[in-house]
Amino acid sequence: MSHIARLCAAARWYAKHCLRVFPCKPRDKVPATAHGCKDATTDPAQIAAWWDGTYLYNVGLATGGGVVVLDVDINHSAGKYGDETLAELEAQHGPLPETWMCLTGGGGVHYYFACDDPALTVGTGFAPGLDYRGAGGYVVAPPSLHANGRSYEWEAAHTPANTALAPLPDWLHSLMLEGRKQAPRTRTEAAPEKVQEGGRNDTLYRLACSLRGKGLGEAGITAALLAENRERCVPPLPVAEVEKIAKSAGRYERGSTEGGHALNWDGTAEPSHRADSPDQLFSLFKPLSEYQEEEAEWIVPGWIPKGQISLIAADGGIGKTTLWCHIIAALSSGSACILDPPGFTREPMKITFMTTEDSVRKKLHKKLRLAGANMNNIITPDFAMDRAGLLRSLNFGTEEMDMVLRYLKPVLCIFDPVQGFTPPKVNMGSRNEMRDCMAPLISIGEDIGTTALVVCHTNKRRGAYGRDRIADSADLWDISRSVMMAGFTEDKGVRYLSNEKNNYAPLQETVLFTIDADGQIHKEGTSWKRDREYVQGAEISKAAPVREDCKAFILQTLEEAGGAMPTATLEETAKAAGYSFASMKRAKRELKAEGTIKYFHTGAPKDRIWHIQLVPAPGQVFKECIEDTPTPFDEDGTSSIPEVV
Repeated sequence: MSHIARLCAAARWYAKHCLRVFPCKPRDKVPATAHGCKDATTDPAQIAAWWDGTYLYNVGLATGGGVVVLDVDINHSAGKYGDETLAELEAQHGPLPETWMCLTGGGGVHYYFACDDPALTVGTGFAPGLDYRGAGGYVVAPPSLHANGRSYEWEAAHTPANTALAPLPDWLHSLMLEGRKQAPRTRTEAAPEKVQEGGRNDTLYRLACSLRGKGLGEAGITAALLAENRERCVPPLPVAEVEKIAKSAGRYERGSTEGGHALNWDGTAEPSHRADSPDQLFSLFKPLSEYQEEEAEWIVPGWIPKGQISLIAADGGIGKTTLWCHIIAALSSGSACILDPPGFTREPMKITFMTTEDSVRKKLHKKLRLAGANMNNIITPDFAMDRAGLLRSLNFGTEEMDMVLRYLKPVLCIFDPVQGFTPPKVNMGSRNEMRDCMAPLISIGEDIGTTALVVCHTNKRRGAYGRDRIADSADLWDISRSVMMAGFTEDKGVRYLSNEKNNYAPLQETVLFTIDADGQIHKEGTSWKRDREYVQGAEISKAAPVREDCKAFILQTLEEAGGAMPTATLEETAKAAGYSFASMKRAKRELKAEGTIKYFHTGAPKDRIWHIQLVPAPGQVFKECIEDTPTPFDEDGTSSIPEVV
């Protein structure tokens, strides 16, 4: 569901449950109507008109009329400690009851309560970091977007769908009405207590779990831990250790250290990848001194880098499937493939392949078995048994693809062909669309080390090479770290695999191979020729027989015409016989270079006519023309002295 559709659906849902809504400007709290929250309504027609798809209006929800919202501001870097104020109030008066709870885009929390007291209007700062909205007020509701890009979300265990709206506690009601500073006074900053060796990991882990319980994502927890580590830990833990602690706390679902997940307006889970705060985003920019150099790792040395996207491209019938089957058979069994350097050894690896073209049962199982694959190390989805259509959503960039790869954690995953796993709405010919939908494969590769080997077709456009040879989308070339192209050499039955792009190593020597009757690959040698040279050679070799035939036609036609004829006449005769202008041009050029023909012209300069003439070999005598055979000299008019070219 698109974001605009989710916004509209949310507004309708709220209205259906007697909550009055109105539009706010996109990524803003400012009302988009003339009278703001006074325009709030539950009328379906008006709601449909507001959220008609023209603007990504946020959903404003009018308070009062039975609903009061407690707004807890949480932004420690900006001096907002609403969470600590609330914790101290709860310690004095008892915990808040279970009620609706929204995690705001700005990092705070909204607690919804039932209360019809018209005296509760809008209270700003009635306690440090605490506001409330009642009669005449409003809040922004899920799934709206904050100005920082983060979405408002219902906390998993406290949504309108699964939790009753609790009455406003009396002590909180009184505090809101009186507006007295009964809550603890504004927090005074003190130098943070240092954490020594032996307590650093435990301190950071407890902080991480606390932040997770407040709904922060792993990226936000990491940013907070890194800041705490710099300020308090003596000495600071390595960055990698802090990230590991954040990841450990991140195994708990958002909103709780024991369960629950931050949800959208309708109670469905939809992970957010947006920054929890500007500071979180800024923390991702680091000086180069904090980066550690890493050497590229390879699953096939020099050809297929680990954790990245690689591409195999070829025309139909070349053997793309046979190639990747040969490669994964070697990887799964720990044996060598035709791309490995001499003496290279490897441990058996876990492989996944996904193909929408060839049958596993009828073709691929046998091909892999004959190649010596370890069948227990190769996993593939059973498309034939997918009666419910669960695999239809297994596309690039989808949550299902991310979930499957992170669950299986294969060293290599084959996608054959690329069209079979491209989302239906993605236009492969549109610039950057393929790059955007395939980019998550890079993140997955960085996280768990899975390499993606994507298979696609090449186009047959004359003169195309390199990036232009990739069919459907040049984005595939751009996003791939290694690109391999296969085709036929000039030798019968011999194919080539050329390394056309390589971001982490020099281009490798082209490997020559054959495929036997059982569909198994055998290495025949190497070459430094590339795909472009093989394609150009094939074009030349295809043209050569036609050109030789065309040359023979020219010689025979000239001989039958008495040894010479107007060039235009010869070209018309050749065209009628099925020879192209290009073939004629090349054939005449070669015959002239061989000294077999020459050109001359007749007629006055304004009426000059070019002729083509056979050059007799030494001792050759032309046969006499039969009567009435047209010759270049039958034309009327005064002839200039022939000029032979």
